[in-house]
Amino acid sequence: MTQEKSSRWLLPKRAFGDCFGCAPHNTKGLKLRFWLTEEGCESYHAIPKEYCGFTGLVHGGIIATILDEVAAWTIITQFFRIGITAQAKVKYLKPVPTEEELIIKGNIREQTGKQIVVLSQITTKDSTVLAEAESKWLLPDKTMLQKLTGLTAEELNYIIDEVVEPLKKIRSES
Repeated sequence: MTQEKSSRWLLPKRAFGDCFGCAPHNTKGLKLRFWLTEEGCESYHAIPKEYCGFTGLVHGGIIATILDEVAAWTIITQFFRIGITAQAKVKYLKPVPTEEELIIKGNIREQTGKQIVVLSQITTKDSTVLAEAESKWLLPDKTMLQKLTGLTAEELNYIIDEVVEPLKKIRSES
C-alpha cells in the first residue's frame, strides 16, 4: 500500500478497458488516479487545456464526466462492486479552471438496498467548491452488468479480479 497524501492510500493503476476517465493507456483520456479515503475516494488532477469549453475553463461535459468517475470509484472502494449511474444532478457553481490542480472527491450519502447516492465535488486546494453532483447508482448483479456493458463473463470476471478484489486488501490494511 502506498501512502501518498495524509491518511489517503493511492489505488493501483487499474481501469476498465479504455475508460476515458481513468485508463492509464487511453491517450485521449483524463488518466485520473484515485486515493482511498475513510469516507470514499479522492483524485488530485489538473485538467489539460485541451478539455476546455472557453479558453482556460474546463468544458461542462468534462466536469460531469469527472464527477461521475469519482462517484464510480467511490462505490467500488466502499462496496467492492461496480455501479451503474441511474441519475446525476450536476451543479456548476463556479468556473473550473484548466491546468490548475483540483481536488475531486466522492462520498457516499446514503444506501437503500441496491441503490446508492453519492455526492461528488470538484474543489480548489483552499476547499472552494466549484462543481458538484448528487448521483444515484444501481448495483446490478453480474448478469445485468454483462447485459448493460456487453462484456463477456470472462471479461467481467477479469475486471472484478484485477480491479475490485485488490481493493479489499487495501481497505483491510487502511
